[in-house]
Amino acid sequence: MSKSNSSYRNSVMMTMCILLMMTMTMTMVMFMFIFLLSCQTRKNGFWANLVIMSVT
Repeated sequence: MSKSNSSYRNSVMMTMCILLMMTMTMTMVMFMFIFLLSCQTRKNGFWANLVIMSVT
């Protein structure tokens, strides 16, 4: 009983960690997308290309 309970708790912790990582990644992608859009609207293509090369 206690063994299955601990494994269930570990799986819940793993799911929470994965959700947190996905949320962090999505936030980073959104920030990068907004930054690239602002660079494009300012006609500053050099920095946008630099960021794209550094990310990919």
